[in-house]
Amino acid sequence: MGLRSKGNLTRFDSAPRHNENRISEVSSSDVSLFRPARVAHGITGGVETLDLIFPAPTGEEKVDVSYLLKAPNLAKPFAYALLSKLTPDSVDSRHSFCKWLRLGFFRYLADQGREDVSLSELDLPLIKGYVHWLEQAAPGEKTARWSHGTRNGYLHALRNTIDILKKLPKWNAQLRTGFHVPSHQWIGAKRLKKPTEILNDEELADIYKACLDEITAIRSRVEADLELATAARFFVPKSATSSGDYRTRDVALAAFAEMLPERIPCYPELEKNNTYLLTAVKTRFGGVVDLRTAFVPGPRQLVPFAVMLAFHTRLNPETLLGSELDDYYVEDRFGEPRFFARPTKGRARRRQRPSAPVDDSWDNPASIYDFVKGWTSRIRPLAPHKGANRLFIYVPKAVKPIVSFFDVHSSNGNGFGALLRRFCRDHNLQPFSLKQIRPTMLDLGRTMQNGDIRAAQALGDHRHPDTTNSHYTSSAQRKRNEERLGEIMSERIRWVESGGKIDVRDAGKGGDEGAATPGWRCFDPYQSPYSPHGKLCIAYAYCPVCPLGHIDVASPEACALALSLLDAIRRAKGTLDPQGWLERMGPIERRLVEYWLPRFDVAVMDAARRLVLPLLPTPE
Repeated sequence: MGLRSKGNLTRFDSAPRHNENRISEVSSSDVSLFRPARVAHGITGGVETLDLIFPAPTGEEKVDVSYLLKAPNLAKPFAYALLSKLTPDSVDSRHSFCKWLRLGFFRYLADQGREDVSLSELDLPLIKGYVHWLEQAAPGEKTARWSHGTRNGYLHALRNTIDILKKLPKWNAQLRTGFHVPSHQWIGAKRLKKPTEILNDEELADIYKACLDEITAIRSRVEADLELATAARFFVPKSATSSGDYRTRDVALAAFAEMLPERIPCYPELEKNNTYLLTAVKTRFGGVVDLRTAFVPGPRQLVPFAVMLAFHTRLNPETLLGSELDDYYVEDRFGEPRFFARPTKGRARRRQRPSAPVDDSWDNPASIYDFVKGWTSRIRPLAPHKGANRLFIYVPKAVKPIVSFFDVHSSNGNGFGALLRRFCRDHNLQPFSLKQIRPTMLDLGRTMQNGDIRAAQALGDHRHPDTTNSHYTSSAQRKRNEERLGEIMSERIRWVESGGKIDVRDAGKGGDEGAATPGWRCFDPYQSPYSPHGKLCIAYAYCPVCPLGHIDVASPEACALALSLLDAIRRAKGTLDPQGWLERMGPIERRLVEYWLPRFDVAVMDAARRLVLPLLPTPE
């Protein structure tokens, strides 16, 4: 049984008897995938080709993996592994992954003359040689040929492919037992990567205000124009005899409304079919593009809506700009309406899950979605099939305009970056990129929760906190982490020096970790008159008599701790000599009894006496 010709493609029978290394066009059911995805092998122009075929909105997407054929013993298993790995991925991810494999491992095999290697011959020495090859210096230089990120990408592509092969029984049987591609060959590479710069509080506020100002202006004008067009729809002339028939703006708007959705109002269209309306628009109403804004958004006008939605959903730029109408909806949760965004993120291979409460304000994400959906409704029938359901569609300023959308798979998102720069110039803002918004919002949430990474993890919809920590820890948060580490080290030293008496792990929520006595607060724990300056104060029990010490007189817990401290000081009579106790503990007892405890009112004192707290250590 051999190859059967089918145009330029060939089909390989399911039970080959001769050449096991031949590649075929097969159903993806062989690798537990969606049926339309397949591997295709053929001859094109006398050249042998190998492609991965994936379903796409416009028909099929083809990824060329003919480079696999240079290693004939690996071609078939690697093709199946790539098919399995890449089917759920985005278009960009598929091409990038194949490029990493081609420029990495398969180029290494060619350089080393090992293109005849088989699955059973893959072993650790070969992989170590690959890692060493990736560390080679650039020609004529002492620096590495590839950056840490590039090396990790090349190694990552091979490791993931081998991991997929292990899940496919036919190919796993040919791999050596225990064979794997090691990870983390360049320790510290992630730390060398500079995180995306976040926006500071002032920049964030300025951008948000600029977006809200534009949204307000655009919505006010569009909604007012739509009302005018609706009211004037009966006054549009059936057969105009002069431009005077469109003397008022509302009649011109109504005439534009009649043209949609069959055709887009533009200069060629009006010049061909209604020169009187064209003359009126040009001489009285600021031009065609300006007048049709009520029905047809331009790309620049969508910028504030996209940026505002990015603030509230925290979606990646490509996920947000590529999202569709069906990705958003409102549901009742616990009796309150809530807005949900569920676009698919290619890297995560699943839908995202941000949500927000619903209200009528124009900066609310549900309100933004409803307006953009309604604003673009008249041009959707004219949009290309693959973009008709996109949330953000528009008509650019052109001689023959067509309905377009932001191409998230291009290098510049179909010009969104340039539009965003224009937005910044229009409002005198510091230039920023859409990708800065997500890490900024995650960092803000983390800061509000005292640096808890779980807050950023929840806001970013990450499965694992490691993802948040490695990719969404800003330089500011790293600095805060370093400061916190220094504080913890100082607290640890103090715990040792105090013999365990000062233990901030029991400070409780809202407790002051700098104060040496539980329940108390300190204005400057590094400048205590009872402890060496420059180090955390270790003068346990002295806070009541220290000029830097104070206590929350409205807190029952603080009151209970003050009573517990008084008890501990009195217990010290049994461990200290009388003279020593009078000199050191006597003033503290008097200050507690005569000054601090009377400051708690009766209700707080009663609540404090009902609390059960561990005994405080006895002062020495």
